[in-house]
Amino acid sequence: MASNRKLPFGYEIRMGQVCVQEQEAKIVRAIFKAYAEGASYRQLTDWLNTQPISYHETDKPWNKNMIARILSCSVYAGGQDYPSLITEEEQMRAFTAKPTMGKTEVDGHLDKALRALARCDVCGDRLEYRQNYAGWARWICPSCGMLSPQISMESVKKDVRSILEYIFIHADSVQPPQCLHYQATQQEDAFIRMINTAGFDEVTAKEMVMDIIAGRFEALGSEDYETERIRNILTSLESTSKTGASLLEQISTAVLIHPNGSISLKLRNKQIIERSQVS
Repeated sequence: MASNRKLPFGYEIRMGQVCVQEQEAKIVRAIFKAYAEGASYRQLTDWLNTQPISYHETDKPWNKNMIARILSCSVYAGGQDYPSLITEEEQMRAFTAKPTMGKTEVDGHLDKALRALARCDVCGDRLEYRQNYAGWARWICPSCGMLSPQISMESVKKDVRSILEYIFIHADSVQPPQCLHYQATQQEDAFIRMINTAGFDEVTAKEMVMDIIAGRFEALGSEDYETERIRNILTSLESTSKTGASLLEQISTAVLIHPNGSISLKLRNKQIIERSQVS
């Protein structure tokens, strides 16, 4: 099995060459066939967790994110030095069957959520959306005067859906911002140096340990909690096609609109995901 999934599931390296891993390849073929015939992510997950083949070396249970990665991987029909596991026709049937975000979304609900969450990337204040019958559409900040270029509600919805779909498939991309993590390297290094010194003061050592523990406890703030909460929400979803507005409200605090018209999503763990990251 490919270590840490550096290769797509179904392949392995032998004698320096990418080769088919036959046990995994059978799973890949079964996933594409079942999905093209109408099986849901949940049904596939339940079935895969009865099989002896795991996605990771750690025997972590199968989940819909793993299945989504397999179904969205373009190399299984051959190409980029990968031997084919399925035909182009089989791949196309699965790609065609893949749920498309927004088809069952009630657009009015998403419009309302976007108006409530739209924020100015310059000053952070709430934006107003204005349009006219001639097709003019802009996002305006009453506080700082930021005026976006031509960018319609439909365009913003499309970008937000792309971000939501990306993190739905790549739930592990949800991470607390690095700058918010506990940083006490110097304190810990000082403790290690002290205990490696002959005749160190045990009372002082215990005090340092308590300080380090207290620092780590304080560092486990809302960002870590929200990160896990968001991941759990994403993992529990069958798809995003019916939950766009609800998912947006559950996991984000702002849809940031930049002066150049680009879109970012600010998650509740304070992580910002740019639309350009998910292209």
